[in-house]
Amino acid sequence: MRHFDYVRRVSPGMEEVAERWGIALLSNVKGVYEASSLKEAKALLPRAKAIFTLEVDAALASLASQKGVHLGLFVADINEKNLGKAVKWVRIVQGSRVPILLASGARKVEEMVHPLDMAAVGRALGLRLENSYAAVSKRWREILEGP
Repeated sequence: MRHFDYVRRVSPGMEEVAERWGIALLSNVKGVYEASSLKEAKALLPRAKAIFTLEVDAALASLASQKGVHLGLFVADINEKNLGKAVKWVRIVQGSRVPILLASGARKVEEMVHPLDMAAVGRALGLRLENSYAAVSKRWREILEGP
C-alpha cells in the first residue's frame, strides 16, 4: 500500500525523506486547497477536490458531501490549544459522511509525519480505524486518479 502526504513547500530534503519513507508528496496538486476561514472554504467548493481547513460547520460539511469534495486536516496544525476543535471537526465531518483526508502539512523536514502516525492521530481524534487508514492512502489515490 502506498501512502501519500501533503507538503506545503517542497525542498530537496523533504523529497529525500519522503522517498526513504515511501511517501508520495502531493504539494501543489490541482484541486487541493487550504482555506483559512469558513467563507474561503465555501468559496473554494465549486472547483475543489479537497479543502484543508480547521474551520468547519454543518453547512460546509453538507455542501462538501453534495459536491463530492473531501475535507482535510493538517496534523502539523493540531496542538493542545485546538485539540478540542479538531475532535469537533471530525464529529461534524464524519457525521455528514464527507471523505476525510489527513496530511502532515509539513513546512520543514522535521514536521513530516509517517502515514501510520497520521492514521493514529486520526484515531485519537475519533476517526474509525478503516477511515484513519483511508484518510492517508486510499482517498489520496482518489484525488490523483479522479475524473
